[in-house]
Amino acid sequence: MKILIASPVQQKPEILRMFLHTVQHVRKPEGAEVHYHFVDDNELEASSALLRRFQEEQPNVKIDRFPEHMRYVVDESTHHSCPALSTSGVRHPSTPPA
Repeated sequence: MKILIASPVQQKPEILRMFLHTVQHVRKPEGAEVHYHFVDDNELEASSALLRRFQEEQPNVKIDRFPEHMRYVVDESTHHSCPALSTSGVRHPSTPPA
């Protein structure tokens, strides 16, 4: 059995550190192979460095990074996703092109 844990990531380092710890230690069925796919939207280099370190320490980790103009924006009241993110062509490697 294979499990994919995927998420866009734009987070402060201290919160991202807790998130990565949680996904790494989530209870998995015995014998399951876990793959991770993160979209690095971080503006803080420290957060991007945490993702890269996670990739070095864990098997099956893919990280995609988007150009500045495609960033995910978080403010005090809501989260805004750039429309280009939903049509950027990011897909799991086993998913056939549309």
